[in-house]
Amino acid sequence: KEAILTAIKMPGSDCFFLTIGFVTETMLKLAKITSEDANVSLLDKESFLNVAKEAFDVARSMGGDVDMTMLDIPEAHEIKEKLGDDVWGQFTDAITEILSMNSIDGYAAAALQDGRYTVLHDDNVNADMLRDQIEGLARETDPEGKGFEITSKTVSSDLASLSERETTKALI
Repeated sequence: KEAILTAIKMPGSDCFFLTIGFVTETMLKLAKITSEDANVSLLDKESFLNVAKEAFDVARSMGGDVDMTMLDIPEAHEIKEKLGDDVWGQFTDAITEILSMNSIDGYAAAALQDGRYTVLHDDNVNADMLRDQIEGLARETDPEGKGFEITSKTVSSDLASLSERETTKALI
């Protein structure tokens, strides 16, 4: 089996976060050959829905599944005020990197609103792993070193048992 190793250096930190996972057939099919892009960005809700439908269709055609994790920073507005725009921007840029690196194709991640995110991934990634990475980043970003609450939930798909219409309905 092939494996993929990813590393990210968080802004304002001397630490690197490493992840390793096995490459799945779905990942290989969905992955696009891209050059390093320093301007990684998260999708908006509508674009994410389109990407998700396509990813689910590809996975269904290959007999695979795609999971979706939702992450929420419940007090995002208050935290943004506490940190200031510059530090909040660095924090959200780092979240963008984490979610993009863990998404099924490097792009299937979205910012639904300030502090609310979603990402499509395979079963090598889970909500606890993503939450732990972002909580570590939050502790480093917080001037008091305490961090802040991040909630997460993963929805696992069983694409073989869902019609395309049911899948779309579940996404919305």
